[in-house]
Amino acid sequence: MITKFLSFLAPVAVAAIGFGGALQHQAAGQAESAQSSVWGYKHVSSPINCERVQLCDNSGNFVCTSSIDGSTLYQLTSENPNSCPTILMRTTP
Repeated sequence: MITKFLSFLAPVAVAAIGFGGALQHQAAGQAESAQSSVWGYKHVSSPINCERVQLCDNSGNFVCTSSIDGSTLYQLTSENPNSCPTILMRTTP
């Protein structure tokens, strides 16, 4: 009876440990990506339409603005280095 119980419990325990490790790995990856800062660009009138201003954490509910002039900051696209259409966010106002 005990051997049947242990033979049932062993695979369940291994699956539970694997599931727990997968969840921890996923949570760590999400936390790391949320903490990475990206450069914020503002729209300017020049041959290059986007000027790099400052770093934004790009998470949270507040629009990332320049500490110099208060302009809204955008994320530069990798496909077109002269385009910055996406508004960046930050965790603090």
